[in-house]
Amino acid sequence: MPSSPNRYCIIKTIKHAFSNKVDVTTDYGMDINFSQEFETVTKFTSVVDALNYMSGQGWELVNTVSSGNILELHHIMKKHAE
Repeated sequence: MPSSPNRYCIIKTIKHAFSNKVDVTTDYGMDINFSQEFETVTKFTSVVDALNYMSGQGWELVNTVSSGNILELHHIMKKHAE
């Protein structure tokens, strides 16, 4: 029996200039099965808190990419197939 494919998402973090505040958004693509994780992650104001939470949910950080804006990063996450 073939296993289901890995899942990917992107956590976008935007740091506010001259502040410790960070806006966190997530993109799960068209998969609506992750709505609970989405609602929780967007409440974080720290990049590390959001990444630690996702790690605890079984997600692994694959890569972090700059969007070209020094205050905005895209964290690519992968969840292994079960």
